[in-house]
Amino acid sequence: MVCWAAGNKVKKYFLVTEIVRNLNETRSLAHLAADKAQLQFDEIADCIPLRESVDARKKDRVRWIITAALSLRSGAVPKGFKEHQFSEIDWMSGQKKIKERPIVVGAGPAGLFAAYGLVKKGYKPIIVEQGKRIVDRDIDVAKICTDGTLSPTSNFVFGEGGAGTYSDGKLTARNQSAVTDEVYRVLVNCGADKEIAWQSRPHIGTDKLKLIIPTLTDMLVDAGAEILWECALTGITRSGSDRVKLTLSNGNELDSDCCMLAAGHSADAVFRLLSSAKVPLEIKTFAMGVRIEHPREFMDHCQYGNAELAADLGAASYRLSADVGDKRGVYSFCVCPGGEVMNASSANGRLAVNGMSGSLRDGKFTNGAIVVSVQPQDLPFDPIQVLEYREKIERNCYKEGLLAPAQWGVDFMHGRASRNTRSTYRPGTYAADIGKLLPSYMTESLQEGLAIFDRRIRGFIEQGIIVAPETGTSSPLRIVRDGESMESTGMKGLYPIGEGAGYAGGIISSAADGLKAALCFKTVSPGQ
Repeated sequence: MVCWAAGNKVKKYFLVTEIVRNLNETRSLAHLAADKAQLQFDEIADCIPLRESVDARKKDRVRWIITAALSLRSGAVPKGFKEHQFSEIDWMSGQKKIKERPIVVGAGPAGLFAAYGLVKKGYKPIIVEQGKRIVDRDIDVAKICTDGTLSPTSNFVFGEGGAGTYSDGKLTARNQSAVTDEVYRVLVNCGADKEIAWQSRPHIGTDKLKLIIPTLTDMLVDAGAEILWECALTGITRSGSDRVKLTLSNGNELDSDCCMLAAGHSADAVFRLLSSAKVPLEIKTFAMGVRIEHPREFMDHCQYGNAELAADLGAASYRLSADVGDKRGVYSFCVCPGGEVMNASSANGRLAVNGMSGSLRDGKFTNGAIVVSVQPQDLPFDPIQVLEYREKIERNCYKEGLLAPAQWGVDFMHGRASRNTRSTYRPGTYAADIGKLLPSYMTESLQEGLAIFDRRIRGFIEQGIIVAPETGTSSPLRIVRDGESMESTGMKGLYPIGEGAGYAGGIISSAADGLKAALCFKTVSPGQ
């Protein structure tokens, strides 16, 4: 993972794995690592944690398991250990030079880190974002929670930092690399806790993200980037053989040989613009379903064996998956321990929900998505009709004032509406038989999956209340691009990036995809 002393060519590091830290342990990680490696503590020059996870398989012996990189004062690598190399980005890589000022559409993780990479390479990008800065976006988000009023361009989904800002701030990266290390490093430099670099399930929390993201955008502006807030993309066309022309909602046009498109997976209007411009789109694997909410104390007890351990370990999460009929997958997604269910609607007349939690994860409830894989036979053939398929579900669940349908888990299993539902979702819920609002295969798959999950976590159904719909696990479409250059196969100068383009899933992978796109270009001297 991240070496904060990256670039040090003198020290030689080696890995020590399976270091055990018990909950009552008072010794330092360096002491524990030395014992594990059968070394004397005074031989250790440096100890860098790389990975830390909770081992709760035995409820009477919950503990931390840690991997660390050590270096010795002697500079040697002990016999039996392999040298560990910390990867670093080669900022001089990339061959293609951008002739015009580059444009980035979208100020979510992919867009911001694409801009960061471009700035590091000597360019001064223009970032176009239809939403507002967080300080103003907060006002529009509050209106959703209090009276169900949605601004289509400034909400939980659109605005500075993208949808990830108003979420749990989960930072899981399945593939570690120099690029993901750089993303973590930037977030820490902007105010995140340094522990995110080695925790197995790192998160920041909405409260801290709302401070970190503006620090990053201000840093980009100080380095020469320009950000056009409250400026939506209304048109995209070819301009010559290798250029892209963008029409903006303020009436202006931008033209460049490098347009990085990071619009986010809820930006249906952008997909329609691309379709009109004959930019190739393809249907990809995605999933939809519901949110389920449990008392946090219940989930802490189930996962740790003792809910009081959450004081040391943090609110408990879970990860569940099962194959049901027709080999269809049902799985948990984006679990928010100690959080709340929040609105994720992107247009009036439609409803979607998501999860959110603060840095302390100290709310009284834990929620997570339970979703069903959507297979090709479930969908229309045309990509735009796939968007309409998702929209239909959101319209089925919509009710005036952005109220969300809610139902106790037991009632969902029996197909009956509930009485006296409660949820953290604001502005509120209404009683409904959610199964009738979803496609039949989705309802049946959810019921089968929940029955399996209830055998793994006893009380999962009885203690849970379901809120619907969860439709934003990932983009249903992919903007086809070249695997090496990351350029659209149908429009020269267009570089689709991030989760909305269909190439990432989450904050870190989206940010990394944007940064990788920037690394494709030649580094130039400032002012060139």
